Amino acid sequence: METTTWDNHSDRKITFPTTKFVDDWHQQADFINRMTEHIRDRKKVESTGQSADQPIYDCLNRMGNLQPGQELTWFPVFIAELNNANPSSVYTSSCFGTFNMDFALLSETQFQVTVTLGNKKGLTCHDTLLFANTEAWHAETFYFNGSHVLTFDMPGLIEQQDVGFTGINVFMSCYGIEKETESILRMMEMMIDVNRQSYEIPDYMANTDRQFLLESMGYDLPPRPINFVDIDENMVKSGDFFGVTRLDGLNPLIMYGTGSHIGHCTTALRFDDGLYIVESQGAAFWPV
Repeated sequence: METTTWDNHSDRKITFPTTKFVDDWHQQADFINRMTEHIRDRKKVESTGQSADQPIYDCLNRMGNLQPGQELTWFPVFIAELNNANPSSVYTSSCFGTFNMDFALLSETQFQVTVTLGNKKGLTCHDTLLFANTEAWHAETFYFNGSHVLTFDMPGLIEQQDVGFTGINVFMSCYGIEKETESILRMMEMMIDVNRQSYEIPDYMANTDRQFLLESMGYDLPPRPINFVDIDENMVKSGDFFGVTRLDGLNPLIMYGTGSHIGHCTTALRFDDGLYIVESQGAAFWPV
């Protein structure tokens, strides 16, 4: 996409890709390369201590040169952890210059978060926050300056214990419902199998994924000359686990998101007619 802007006029040229993202190894490899370069740049910033007291990612820096609406940009960013030990947090958003959050535990079954907003930067802008922990979540959109008090009731013992231990985390939606819906749809293209004619992964995609895993997780996967290992079937028992890593663009993102060194799980099961490898997957995505 190319944009030219004058004082009172803008001219934008948009070129649609000839192949869908999920069908095009080159588009997927470019995406992984951008993510790798962004993680490398963030490491440089963190090593200087410039961002030691700030969340690593915010709505401006988290995706490098990706644009709103592209894959993965719909994820909210972490902006604060509120609890008794850390009851207050200050943030600056793209909509509000003043953005204060205060936490108060009112009782064993109730807590309160006060969001104080000021210096709104635009007439129609707004911020959407996600309050969440391991047991519950709540989304709230803020349109106006002022003090906004949210009171949370916790009828369940598990919720009470979770808030008492860790408090509540606050995340921010970056781009609004329109761009985030677009991003979700593009993300679904990566997840839902398509009529890919070949399951063979090109070398440049595998190399791109290896570099991404090394930069993002410190996980080195050097090429191996051995591509086939003949295992005696009699050694395999029911319940044996086989982890799968496929350097196809999507699998490394799963590994990065989960912190795992594999991206897919299979299990051996013996039935009356012999040995089977069973898995849970989307029908045709995994040719195993």
